[in-house]
Amino acid sequence: MPHIRSPYPSLPIRALEQAAIWHDGQIRRHPELKIPYIAHPAGVGLMLERAGCDEETIAAGILHDVIEDCGVTADEIMFLFGSRVALLVKAVSEPAKTVPWRERKAAYVAQLRAAPVEAIAIATADHLYNMNSLLTSLRASSDAWNMFHSDKDEKIRVEKQVYEIARTRWVHPLVEAFASVIQEVVRLSSGKSL
Repeated sequence: MPHIRSPYPSLPIRALEQAAIWHDGQIRRHPELKIPYIAHPAGVGLMLERAGCDEETIAAGILHDVIEDCGVTADEIMFLFGSRVALLVKAVSEPAKTVPWRERKAAYVAQLRAAPVEAIAIATADHLYNMNSLLTSLRASSDAWNMFHSDKDEKIRVEKQVYEIARTRWVHPLVEAFASVIQEVVRLSSGKSL
């Protein structure tokens, strides 16, 4: 797998460049648009930067999907970005996609319960971004739920579990924004609220 030697000293910028290489050719799930995947990690990194997180947490947020989706190892991340970044990326990575969806999500939620608070910040930004994308998709198409490997009730249940962990571990406006987006997704999907 190619690695880039960035001329920029900033850890988040180096992470963004490397994530762009690792996610090259990947597309976001969307009912109508072909959005390059890198928009998601860049958005997560931007949210973390605006939330006041340190550079290692921002870099880990940008790299948060490379173990799951790109076949990158924690050792590769450690070599390029340091042990703390690698630890945080690993803390927010789900088991291999060969594990059934429900088991993967249960393992991920259990892992988050014991994760460092910086990983909770990354997970919050990640899920907030994803739920905002889902909300946009739901407003555009009632078929948006067909993009997932689970039904809407299961997906919402997992999002609520992640929110509950974030609510008890990280006091930040992003957590409340996450709750609001979940509530709106539930409302649009079933007419109910949290």
